[in-house]
Amino acid sequence: MSKATCLYSRLFLFFALFQFFLNFLNNIDAKSPKTHHTSETPKLTVVLILDQGAEHHIKKLNSYLRYGLKDLLSNGVVYSEAYHPHGVPETTPGHHAFSTGTVPKDHGAVTNQWVINGQCKKTAYDLDTSKKAAVFGHLDCPEDGRSCHNTMVDGLSDQVIWRSIASTPNKVYALSLKSYPAIAMANRRGKAIWFDENTGVFTSSKKYFSQLPDWVDQFNKSVTLHELKKRRWHLAYNENHKAYDFPYIKNYDYAGLPFSLIDKSLTPESDLELEITKSKESEFEHKSSSAYELFLKSPFASEALFGLARQCVEINFDKKQGNSMVLWLSLSNFDLVGHMYGPDCLEVVDMLYHIDKQIQDFMNFLNRFVGDDKYVLVFSADHGIAPIPEIQQLRGFPRACRIVATELIKELNTHLFERFGVKDFVLCFEPSSFTIDEKTYKALNEHDQKALMNALIAFLKKYPGIKNAWTCEELQQACFRPDDLENFYKNQLFDGRFGPVICQPETYCLITNYTTGTSHATPYDYDTHVPLIIYYKNHLRPHEVSQRVWIPQVCATLAKLLNIPKASVSPFDPLPGLWE
Repeated sequence: MSKATCLYSRLFLFFALFQFFLNFLNNIDAKSPKTHHTSETPKLTVVLILDQGAEHHIKKLNSYLRYGLKDLLSNGVVYSEAYHPHGVPETTPGHHAFSTGTVPKDHGAVTNQWVINGQCKKTAYDLDTSKKAAVFGHLDCPEDGRSCHNTMVDGLSDQVIWRSIASTPNKVYALSLKSYPAIAMANRRGKAIWFDENTGVFTSSKKYFSQLPDWVDQFNKSVTLHELKKRRWHLAYNENHKAYDFPYIKNYDYAGLPFSLIDKSLTPESDLELEITKSKESEFEHKSSSAYELFLKSPFASEALFGLARQCVEINFDKKQGNSMVLWLSLSNFDLVGHMYGPDCLEVVDMLYHIDKQIQDFMNFLNRFVGDDKYVLVFSADHGIAPIPEIQQLRGFPRACRIVATELIKELNTHLFERFGVKDFVLCFEPSSFTIDEKTYKALNEHDQKALMNALIAFLKKYPGIKNAWTCEELQQACFRPDDLENFYKNQLFDGRFGPVICQPETYCLITNYTTGTSHATPYDYDTHVPLIIYYKNHLRPHEVSQRVWIPQVCATLAKLLNIPKASVSPFDPLPGLWE
């Protein structure tokens, strides 16, 4: 064979192999799920927020998640490094991160409640005393109305409604077991509905409806809701299952209640209140204060919410019309039981297993009623949760501590009185800021004002369990990188809704008004790192995105999926990994 013939043969073989490789790649691509078809917007968008659903819960229990959460983790776009970028990750600012796409310094909902007028009187975020916000079932108490009038910006829900077509208007519903998450998600134009823990039914206010919708009233009267409120809490798995084989899972020494809720009746008529009273410490801060508070700390509360959500979709979702519907769901029961028992306890672990099954049941309903590739489902959380400090000490972290705010304030005031002769200068604490006596402060000259505040800050910085402290003015003027923890606190500041002194506790240290249980009011990962999954069958390729992302990006992402403008104040871009 000549050299030329040999060369041609080799070239022919090379091109044949190259063409085979290209065909192989094209065949793989044809069989793979596609990324988002930008021309096709979802008919239904569901945003499911697990209140207090920290990422560390999902990682810890992942092996025992067999239903809806497993489906989402396997078939969704999973963002393994998703964080809230504010320093006091509570329910209200956390839900606003999703709905407004920005941080508290912009949307104004800094915490669930804040101190007003420089005194220790507190107001809830969603409290509205106008008659136009009166709550159904409490119309004779207009001073306890509910609305979003304290939200200072528009949100995704508003944009969805504003982009409606007159003949086929878009719809937005926000359902929750607590009022303020529902209101934070609905914004001004959506419809907020929540569970009334005093009457045991779902309700809303005149801000959202002229009268309570018939479908809500029908669900309230249904056998389903009635039966759920009577059930006893039984474990999702056998008691000896490995799903419960964790340290401290039955340690109730530092919980808000010194005993388990498992296998107990949680109805208002049960003898559980009597058992609380007879316990050796009757002053537990977390004891029941309303008729259905214990029901709201059970998995049946979220089952009721999913039942209402099914009713909402069946009545309000238009299968044939070209409009869109957004459904926000917030599972507040996980948060309520987590505060009382902490993330290591049996009640919290088992509730996630129950919710796992409930999510699967709800997705099965959506698959049948809407179509398995006709809806987007976003799963995430408004914040995480810190371990109970005393439990963390048992784990071998001796620096973990509980700082009771009233005791700290007493020590602060004693110190300042001895140095400056001012009495009761620090009035109260609301995470993570202190309110001071403005009248006393303004009566001092500039030199004494500065000396007093410097002494207050210095005392806090030296206090065991406190890492840093600032005045609001110092924090506003400081420059940090976006992912610095100090910047998280700066993102929290909104004039008139935060005390003039802010402090940052050490990791695993809790500044709280309670002597039991736990909370979530720090910028550390256990409080800010949350799961984030976006599921859209046949439209988004299942994969993991390990890049660090921010929860306010979800708002811009949904706006892009729905082909509408994002919330007007949001500075965040859509999430990566969806359109590449």
